[in-house]
Amino acid sequence: MRNVSKIVASCILAASAGSLAVAVEGDAFTPPPNLPPAEPTAAPTAPPATRSPGVSLTDPISTAPKSPAFDPFASEPVPAPTATPGSPSHSSFSVQGATSKQSSTQPSTAAAHAASGTHSDSHHAAAKSSPFDEPTSSGHADPSKSSDWGTEPTLPAASSAHGASSAGVASGAVGGLDASHAPTICLQWVKKSPIVVGLECQCDLVVKNTGNTPARDLMVDAFFPPTVRLTHADPMPADNQDHVTWSFASLGGAEERVIHIKLVPSRRGELATTASVRFSSAASNTFTVEEPLLAIAVRGPKELMVGDPATQTITVNNPGTGVAHHVAIEARLTKGLEAARGEQLIVQVGSLNPGESRVVRLPLIAVVGGEQEITVHASAENDLHREFAAHIHVIAPSLKVAVDGPTFRYVGRKAHYVSTVTNDGGAPLNNIRVTHVVPEGFRFVRADQGGEFDELSRTVTWHLDHLDVGKSTPVKLELASTQIGHCQHAVAAVSEQGARCELKLDTVVDGVASLAVEILKQSDPVEVGVETGFEIHVRNDGSKAAENVCVACDLPAVLELVRTEGATTVAQSKDQLTFRPLPLLEPGKAAIYRVHVRARAEGNHRFGVRLTADSIKEPLTYTELTKFYKD
Repeated sequence: MRNVSKIVASCILAASAGSLAVAVEGDAFTPPPNLPPAEPTAAPTAPPATRSPGVSLTDPISTAPKSPAFDPFASEPVPAPTATPGSPSHSSFSVQGATSKQSSTQPSTAAAHAASGTHSDSHHAAAKSSPFDEPTSSGHADPSKSSDWGTEPTLPAASSAHGASSAGVASGAVGGLDASHAPTICLQWVKKSPIVVGLECQCDLVVKNTGNTPARDLMVDAFFPPTVRLTHADPMPADNQDHVTWSFASLGGAEERVIHIKLVPSRRGELATTASVRFSSAASNTFTVEEPLLAIAVRGPKELMVGDPATQTITVNNPGTGVAHHVAIEARLTKGLEAARGEQLIVQVGSLNPGESRVVRLPLIAVVGGEQEITVHASAENDLHREFAAHIHVIAPSLKVAVDGPTFRYVGRKAHYVSTVTNDGGAPLNNIRVTHVVPEGFRFVRADQGGEFDELSRTVTWHLDHLDVGKSTPVKLELASTQIGHCQHAVAAVSEQGARCELKLDTVVDGVASLAVEILKQSDPVEVGVETGFEIHVRNDGSKAAENVCVACDLPAVLELVRTEGATTVAQSKDQLTFRPLPLLEPGKAAIYRVHVRARAEGNHRFGVRLTADSIKEPLTYTELTKFYKD
């Protein structure tokens, strides 16, 4: 009877409590063997996940019927609404009934899990817990979905089994953005105390940014069932009728915020909670700005002799950070430098990577002394230019010759010539050869310092072994003039280094016409009336021809002219006997004139001769005394 009463009481209790059964520790409940087990009261089927019909988040003008507003901080819990289409459905967690003893809870098999409304924003994630995890819980269904912060978060749209979710920018997003440059927000529910009906319970909602960049304008929405009354939250949220919202201005990289929540559940069973986050992010990246540069260096001899190779090595370098394309080198030379390709050279280098160098060898020869310049211009695309000028001092060996000697000489006179060779260049000279060409009209007499005369080439040659910079050496030559004329002396000096100097000196050789007159008598004394003659010899004893030689004879009245003979004919004979001028009387030559006369009276009579020429300023007068007698 007692057992039957217990069975009846159990059935009544099951009927009144529906499908819920509470097993007290030490008391096992067993259905009666002869009676069928009591049918559990069916739980209302939850409609598909959607928001409360009383709140429209997408349509500003909603015509759906509204249910009583949800107030999570109401003083009395709101009874659980009957599930209707469009009602929100939340994940559940276990709520324990309050008993006098430590009780164990058997999960309800009729609790329905419905997904909460999910925002479509890519920076929005929801975190659901079923049930709240212990802070050190390790008994998860899927070990790969650990709540460890160090795990790279993904972008789930639904809750994970361990009560944590994240929201961020995926690494495979359009444009190839790296996830390390975008914020990633993770949400996790953490149970801080047992969840017991009618008692104030504690839980935390952890919001963490696992990315490297801050997230801004965070909005964390938490959805609680109507059977829960929130008593306190730190920080305090904003009430949005069907959910509460926490706002954060920003959340830095690797920073987290913990929301402490206190709540009182009014019914045991699965308690569904949902948290979602919305935020804005600024994508950031660092781009490397490349800048190609050009640098030029020219290496080669800076001082050399004329004729020496002046090869230069041109190095073009890219000290920048970008690639220099279409690099070309152009070299311009001054007149003193010669290259095989001319005065302007262009070499195509191609492309230069950052830090890369190219070397171009430019063979040159110095041909003119003095300061020479090589201008190297490097160019690349994008109007990139660089120019460098290298200076080369070309030492040109130089000789200077000075000749000291007479510019006028009379025939037969000696002339001394001194040729002074000076090194006026920048380098010592070796094996210097000095030559003096003796012109026609001069005759070689002698030369000092071993000068040798070659009669065939009429050249005197000296050899000097060495001549330092700024030093001079004279060589002497003695000549004799042999004929009248314009004579040109050619003096030259040449060194083995190629230094050469030539100089010419003109010498005028002239002569003197020296005329002499001699009168020869045919007989003396001479009888009056007998014919006699006078022979006049005009002789040029000088070195130059006498021009326009004219002979005139003075005859006294007592002398009668019989006849004349001579180099020229008589031009006048009345007052004075004058012969026509002789145009030219060469040196050493003589002109003879004969005059025949008769005396009319006796006595000593004078026969006079007067000589004129272009070379004689005053006439030369000669007389001859002759005695005439009578028998």
